Amino acid sequence: MNAKTTSILTIINIALSLLLLPLLVVAIHKLVGIYSYLPMNCMSTVHINRADEKNALDGINGNIKIVFHITNEGLVTVSEYGTLNYHGKEYLVDRTGNMMMDKDVQNGFHKVTRGKFVSNLQHNAPSELTEKLTSSQPVLHYKIDKLDTETWRISDLQRSIFICRK
Repeated sequence: MNAKTTSILTIINIALSLLLLPLLVVAIHKLVGIYSYLPMNCMSTVHINRADEKNALDGINGNIKIVFHITNEGLVTVSEYGTLNYHGKEYLVDRTGNMMMDKDVQNGFHKVTRGKFVSNLQHNAPSELTEKLTSSQPVLHYKIDKLDTETWRISDLQRSIFICRK
């Protein structure tokens, strides 16, 4: 092999290496991406003011705090607590549930599968009330974005839902 052939092969080798480097970075990010921000704790306060135009007493208003704890394995423990006013009465919301977050990211979103929610002892809100406030979808899709070194945002397609810290 002469020097000209060797230099052409070296140039091709360098060019292919430079082209494959971004693919390698993406592959590594996909493999370890979720582990870089888990576990995390997230909290959101939901202010509810859902008026019924026919009857003001049929409206729902109150404040619910929702806390997510996401483990390294993708298990999401959800706590909901707060107060709601409905039909002129005040109710306590105090529920706990589990969800499972897939570690695979598709189109930038994590698939989250709902699990079972149970009411704690202080919970006295009627089930038809909590059903009005909770999504009935068995699968949700959330995007996780890094805001700074220890702060993350969880959002769906329309809005930010949680601000989280490691």
